Amino acid sequence: MRMLYNPSTQLLYTDVSTKKSMTINIGLKGFGRIGHLFTRLTEEDSSLDMRVVAIAERNNDHKLNNETIARQHLANLLSDSAYGQFGGTVSVPKEIDGDTYKFDLNGREVVLFFNRGAAYQIDWSRYDVDVLIDASLTADKPQTEKQIEELRRCLTGTVKRAVVACPHKYVDKTLIVGVNEDQYDPAKHQVVSASSCTGNAAAPVVDLIDQNYGITYADIETIHPMQNFESAVDGVGLTAGMARGSVGNVKSVDTAVVGSVVAVLPHLKNIKFNTKPLSFRTPTASGCFMRYDLGIKEPVQGGAEEINSLLQAAAEGPLKGIIGYHEPLMGVMPPNALDVKGMTYAVLISPQSTTAYQPFPDNKGNIIRLLGLHDTELGYSACVARTIKEMEKRGL
Repeated sequence: MRMLYNPSTQLLYTDVSTKKSMTINIGLKGFGRIGHLFTRLTEEDSSLDMRVVAIAERNNDHKLNNETIARQHLANLLSDSAYGQFGGTVSVPKEIDGDTYKFDLNGREVVLFFNRGAAYQIDWSRYDVDVLIDASLTADKPQTEKQIEELRRCLTGTVKRAVVACPHKYVDKTLIVGVNEDQYDPAKHQVVSASSCTGNAAAPVVDLIDQNYGITYADIETIHPMQNFESAVDGVGLTAGMARGSVGNVKSVDTAVVGSVVAVLPHLKNIKFNTKPLSFRTPTASGCFMRYDLGIKEPVQGGAEEINSLLQAAAEGPLKGIIGYHEPLMGVMPPNALDVKGMTYAVLISPQSTTAYQPFPDNKGNIIRLLGLHDTELGYSACVARTIKEMEKRGL
């Protein structure tokens, strides 16, 4: 069973003050891993009051017709290698015309387009779309102003906002819930980024430590599962690291986690960040480790226990549902990657690994080392959904 962040209610979003009678209609540009799992999440979690109503995808395989590709997408939605069986119902797609299909999702009609060109060439308002999510871009591919301008051209009729499901330097605003969602201004921010899975995992923790201790140095390392645009075997691709084979291999690649943190905590731009942090890709599905080494100005008198108390208080209070806190099972067993599969926390702290030490005898400061984990797919989809709910709370 998927463990939602609020087990007492089994709901992802619990701020009832934002509940409204009208459901948020979502359009998806891109129906890959995040598109599939966002759709699945919104169908499984009624607290979100969201539903996917229209999807735009590309068919780049000229040997397969659109109907075959549509059937493959819906089969993957029904049965996911990482997350198992979908609890709802999905019908066989029916052709409307050569590049448009419809299918029933839990008894409700959803439209699926293929190869319609730029997103603005689709009449999203015809399907009463409120928010368009671009889940087709990545931080690993070249980013241009044109990509964002094309999304901006979609904001007509019922379409109020566009959300990019990755870091993007040309958006109006990057939002990470638990850090800077209160800076969202509907009058100024039409196209926003929900950052990345690692950005959502890193920024709330970094912000919490900085507010309480003052960060002077930061190095964040990730151990990240493979993604669908990486090479299965050695080849050529986005970067030399990504192009190496994923099967049976651990690869060292670049990560955008530092840029993601600075985008929402710009005052940290001038601290000593390791701008080339290590990121390892592993042949696993979903679970990601985050190792934080954070230098602070003064020693932590209470050591690891003091830091863990701070993290636990945040997890049970102002950052509930965003930061999780997991004591070792039976007092000895810390969480591992598979343990976070399906969790909707932005990050789950493993307190057994927390340390605070002085690297040099004459240095008054400390380095705090923390270990966190998160689900890079369904967990990140939850971060995107949470971002939209916070935008709704402020007028969308």
